[in-house]
Amino acid sequence: MRLLASNEDVLALASDSRNVYTGHSWGIAIYSRTGMPIGRVAVGFPVLSLAVSEGAIWAGGSTGLYRIEKESFRISRVASARLTGPIPALELAGDVLWIGGRNLARLNLKTRELHLFAAEELGIEHSWTDWERFLFDGSYVWVDSRDQEPQGPRRFDTATGRWSALSIDSMRLIGLVDGILWAHRTIVPVPATIMGPRAASVPLEQLKESELYQVDRRTLALKRIQALTAEERPTFWGSYDGYFDGKPRFGRWYYDGDAGYLRSLPDFRPPSPWGERCAGVRWRRSDGVVTCGNEHRENNAWRFRVLANGTEIMAGRSSLARSGDSELYAHETPSDAGGLWFRSPGGQLRRVSMKSSAAPIGTCCRKTLSSTPSKGQAAKSGSERTRGSR
Repeated sequence: MRLLASNEDVLALASDSRNVYTGHSWGIAIYSRTGMPIGRVAVGFPVLSLAVSEGAIWAGGSTGLYRIEKESFRISRVASARLTGPIPALELAGDVLWIGGRNLARLNLKTRELHLFAAEELGIEHSWTDWERFLFDGSYVWVDSRDQEPQGPRRFDTATGRWSALSIDSMRLIGLVDGILWAHRTIVPVPATIMGPRAASVPLEQLKESELYQVDRRTLALKRIQALTAEERPTFWGSYDGYFDGKPRFGRWYYDGDAGYLRSLPDFRPPSPWGERCAGVRWRRSDGVVTCGNEHRENNAWRFRVLANGTEIMAGRSSLARSGDSELYAHETPSDAGGLWFRSPGGQLRRVSMKSSAAPIGTCCRKTLSSTPSKGQAAKSGSERTRGSR
């Protein structure tokens, strides 16, 4: 059986010490850490999430969890009566694979013991929540859902095996910034002053309540943080290298620990590619991959990764492009913005995703994953190099 495989719509991104892996609607594409196409593993289902352990690639599919051996590319499914729905998130913490989606679970890679957490354990009334974010914090594991979900984050204590919740449900984790765990409230009442006429003179800056909270990681106590601003009360959705993204104006905010409140840096812009494509929700995974969206695209439309040598990797979902995107990204990307992009230190952003071609299911590049491609192989980087694995 053969299927048409295009690498332009990237659904997942992961890497190890040798290669970069991308998930697509048909399977997995594999690249070197310099962006050279190596091959593909066509599995016949959408790969929504990826994690890479020693000897195996873990794929969260539309119908469950799969393990793909690096050497033989043999595909096996992790059997479970409840682990059958889409899996949008996978993250490794040592020898434990955390599995997101409607059924939150963890898999011990050594013992292969799979534990699915019941709604009662999590303290929720139903199992309709899509858990998509993990934060590993010493003996604690924090899990969070997508922004439109009513359930707030949960904390798992690995020492006691118990789950705890914050006192406010409509919270979303931002992450650890300078050793402090931050969260923001997502359901915000609109102040009446926003609807009124603007003042003729420039208003003075004053302290106003924000929707940003500090979370005591041990007691779960919440501390609401004020912001010094001349505009309406700001809201927040993510962080970038110690700064917070906020509205109503684009820019960056930082926490003044001495003063105890937030200050605005409205003119600060981070270097490309983060600023232009991450004007929406951001989440930094434990493996260094940042997921985000922006005003023109839904959440998690873009994924970024900066390798140890400074190489930037950007993976986009071309199917989410809208008509206005062609102008927004015209200086760097074509109208069908998406695919996999690399930028070496000091270099230009270049597209490395391969074009569409037919590939048999369950095939790939058996030798190229365990060895560095030769010059002869590099010359054929644009061609399909697959080997039968079964």
